[in-house]
Amino acid sequence: MEKPKIFKDETKLFPEYIPKKTPHREMEVNKLKSLFDVVLQNPAEASQQVFILGPVGSGKTLVSKKFLQYIDEQYQTNAIRIKTYYTNCRVNKVFSSILNNILATIGHSFPNRGFSVDEIVQYFLSVSLEENVHIISVFDEFDALVAHEGVEPLYIITRIREMAKDRQILSSIIISKTFSYLDKADRGILSSIQKNIIKLEAYSETQLNDILFDRILMAFNEGTVGNETTELIAKIASRYGDARYAIELLHLAGRIADFRGEDRVRPDHVREAKLQLPPQIRKEEIGYLDDHEKILLLSLSKLLKENLGERVTLKELQQEYNMSCEEYNKTPLKYTQLWIRIKDLVQRDLISAEVSSRGHRGKTTFISLLNVPAEQIYNETKERLKNG
Repeated sequence: MEKPKIFKDETKLFPEYIPKKTPHREMEVNKLKSLFDVVLQNPAEASQQVFILGPVGSGKTLVSKKFLQYIDEQYQTNAIRIKTYYTNCRVNKVFSSILNNILATIGHSFPNRGFSVDEIVQYFLSVSLEENVHIISVFDEFDALVAHEGVEPLYIITRIREMAKDRQILSSIIISKTFSYLDKADRGILSSIQKNIIKLEAYSETQLNDILFDRILMAFNEGTVGNETTELIAKIASRYGDARYAIELLHLAGRIADFRGEDRVRPDHVREAKLQLPPQIRKEEIGYLDDHEKILLLSLSKLLKENLGERVTLKELQQEYNMSCEEYNKTPLKYTQLWIRIKDLVQRDLISAEVSSRGHRGKTTFISLLNVPAEQIYNETKERLKNG
């Protein structure tokens, strides 16, 4: 007998798939269209720079790619051609190479070696003017590029827009989880980015349920995924607000059911998938942290690992941090600087910090890890502190 078929179109669950509908992110897509309307109507004289911020899995990449898709469908030919370009800066961390890749989309290239960035920028300007193009470029995970090259790429992007006085050639969408990489930027840059910011919040359980329902209709045969399964996935993923993780859980649970020849994806398949697919942290993320942030993470994960609890108080964390600083020959930070580091780790979605007064005199701040098991964070930060 032929085994039951779970999937109708498994590709609809792949990370690279861009759905026709973007549940709970249509407003952000429309906001991008509104912000770029002047560029689309008059690409010779107008340019735009927009920043998209939000935690992992909150739809930042989806919103930007959906917008590029809209441009490619609606604005292909004009007196000045509008071209789109997307790059993930965690994959491509060399800005001169990114500029060269953009040039390749219009049939040109520039040697990566032997020329300064300024020379490449000048060539980029002249070729873009010659080819009558205006490029709308998405720089995803921009903080990875800054970690590798400093804030210079942001200055260059802004400078290209300022240098092209006769005719505009470049607009940009810059995506990151936070603005923490701007700590060392000057006031001119900081003031220029405050106008156009689209901030995405983590998805709620209800929103995740809606997203999963849409994907199920496209990817699974009718009747193979019940409400109890969808609700469990949404509940698990809602702790992180991460739609990407929710879809990965759904996909893996479907594969488990399909492999076993079952005709439905049940909650047990989800629980098994959860064991195989714990939320992961990219190792590079810890590499971006300074030593004190690494020691804080190490101290927190050590406490949670040893005590098997879900959270610790700020006081407990500070005591462990002070002892760990001795081990690594570092002078412990004072409270104010320590709290700045904690807030940065919160912005990076590595930890959470919640203030509670229940059961305690006054207010107590509780610190916990997000997304990743304490054992994994402990091993990774210890390795990073050892090897740099």
